[in-house]
Amino acid sequence: MTVKKGQERRPINPVHIIVLSLVILLTATLLSMMAVIDYGVDQVNDEARSSSEVFTESVVRDKLNQLETTAADYAFWDETIKHAYHSQDREWIDANLGQYLTGAFGINDLIILGSQNNPVLSINDGFIVDPLFYSKLADDLKYLSAKARESAPVSAGVSSISLINGTPVLLSAAILASESGILLPSPAPVLIIGTRLNHDYLLALAKLLHVNSLLFNTNSRHSLNNALSFIKLKDINNNILGELSWEAAKPGDQVLMKIKTPVLFLLIGCGITLLLIIRASRTITKRLTDAKERVYLLSSAIDQSKSIVLIFNNTGELKYANSQALHFFSASLDGKNITDIFPTTLNEKFHYILNTHIKNTGRWSGEFEFKATDKHSVWMHASLSPVIEKDSPVHTICVLEDISTMKNAFDKMTHLATHDVLTDLINRRLFNEFLQQAIYSSKRDNESSALLYIDLDGFKKVNDSLGHITGDELLVEVAARLHDSTREADIVARIGGDEFAILLKNLSHRTDINIILQKILTSLGKPMMLSNNEVNITASIGVAMIPTDGIDIDTLMCNADLALYESKSIGKATFQFYADIANLSKQQ
Repeated sequence: MTVKKGQERRPINPVHIIVLSLVILLTATLLSMMAVIDYGVDQVNDEARSSSEVFTESVVRDKLNQLETTAADYAFWDETIKHAYHSQDREWIDANLGQYLTGAFGINDLIILGSQNNPVLSINDGFIVDPLFYSKLADDLKYLSAKARESAPVSAGVSSISLINGTPVLLSAAILASESGILLPSPAPVLIIGTRLNHDYLLALAKLLHVNSLLFNTNSRHSLNNALSFIKLKDINNNILGELSWEAAKPGDQVLMKIKTPVLFLLIGCGITLLLIIRASRTITKRLTDAKERVYLLSSAIDQSKSIVLIFNNTGELKYANSQALHFFSASLDGKNITDIFPTTLNEKFHYILNTHIKNTGRWSGEFEFKATDKHSVWMHASLSPVIEKDSPVHTICVLEDISTMKNAFDKMTHLATHDVLTDLINRRLFNEFLQQAIYSSKRDNESSALLYIDLDGFKKVNDSLGHITGDELLVEVAARLHDSTREADIVARIGGDEFAILLKNLSHRTDINIILQKILTSLGKPMMLSNNEVNITASIGVAMIPTDGIDIDTLMCNADLALYESKSIGKATFQFYADIANLSKQQ
């Protein structure tokens, strides 16, 4: 019997192995690129959403601060006591409280509560209404009034958020206090004002914030739609009243729309290339031709990108720069390395980061200030991604985006949130942060500092006789003189109305403090030319020392205010230390 030999196995075509390897590599590259793009879009959208929520929350907080200042100003006014509390002069109320506050400050609600929390005066949208109009808010108003009376005898504003018929209202309260000693019952009556976040107000706020569909809901609207940005509104007891929500901005999607076409062409080209490679697997020449076509398409997409793309090898030598990079650096990059492009004398931090990452497999992204020269700089967002072969990095891809415009806009928003619009001095919130730092320094380094609480004498008279425009000019001039009268390291702030505060850092000797105090009084006592009018004012100052007069913000501000009140009592245009008042009280 003849035995047939078994058929021999066909050898594996090496071309097929090469083609299959290339197909897998290209697919992985495309998937990785799509994943990186998708991740970048999500990150940009999340950062924009978070920034929008922080800014919106600061706008609401600033509105509450404005209401606190307004409530305190009108509560500490004898005219309010005479014409709105002791008697209800409708003509005066319309001109100074009701219609005036509604038209000038957008205040919808005003209530004066007596010492037993009985409604004495109720105003809605500029018109006097029945005292029981706000009966549904009785509990909220009672609690807010109790918080306001805690500041007695000083009239200081407190704020909260409540609901009126399902509409959120920003409320602020301050006790009525007399400038000239008019007798008032105890506990003190309370002035409460409020601004409603109604449909018209939310439309105006949405326009200010550049957002769409700004709505208030007592239920969680964002839980049904994760694309919404939102902030929670809470009452004075920290109970959640509802949410302000709006359509979240998606700058990442806008960027994606701009690069969608080249990416689409890239995907189409790569798909065609894959088909050509499979069909042309019989010849190595055809395979190489198709590979070159793929590389060309990918290179074109990167080269046409608006981002700066640089690729370095693991020794720091520049291997690739796209057209945007050549345009930005405006110089030939041939033969350059990391140190040539990012000199350590100008970009030490980023030079260190980049030089470290070309030798490891980690990723990094962040912001840095790129300095081309000593006088020119640009804020950049950088992403560093390694190209790894056999578990070792061989190249690092550096993608740079110019974010100067966005950062400048953010810096402007931050400045508005922390500075007084009229005088450009820092506001109460930022001043409290500096004050807290001084308290920490006193505990940690045994440093002493002084808190100055300043109130202008006769400011109301200037406002009443020359008008609010001249009053504003006076506040601006006072701010400038206070700044010129203090040291560069000292902190000057406008607390509200005609009240200012100064933090004298690292000063413990009264002799040095007295010199600055006298310089301030002398400077403010000089005549001022405002709107072709010569104006003369003085100031009263209360001084509290850190840490001897208090080791927390509330205590220090209260003690400085008591010293200020004593300065006004003994004749104004002078200053008084809280320690002297305390010692005198002990002796008596």
